[in-house]
Amino acid sequence: MQSITYEAAGAQPIAQTTVAGNTATILINREGNKTTITFFATDNAGNREAPKTVVVNLDKTMPRTTATRTRRRTPTV
Repeated sequence: MQSITYEAAGAQPIAQTTVAGNTATILINREGNKTTITFFATDNAGNREAPKTVVVNLDKTMPRTTATRTRRRTPTV
C-alpha cells in the first residue's frame, strides 16, 4: 500500500489529503448532522481502488432522563 487519500464534506469539511502508508487517522470533532468522508487507497503500482464513503454523525449533547418514584402500597390483610 503506497497511500490513502481522503476528504470530508458536510459538518466538518476536510480538504483532500494523501497520507503515505496503509493507515490514516481522521479526527472528526465538530458536532453536526452529517460529515461524509470519502477515501481510497493507492497501491505501489499506482492502482487506485474505487472510492468508498462513510457518514459520521456527532452529537455531543448529554443524554437526559427523568424518573418518577411511585410509593409501593402495602397490602391489607
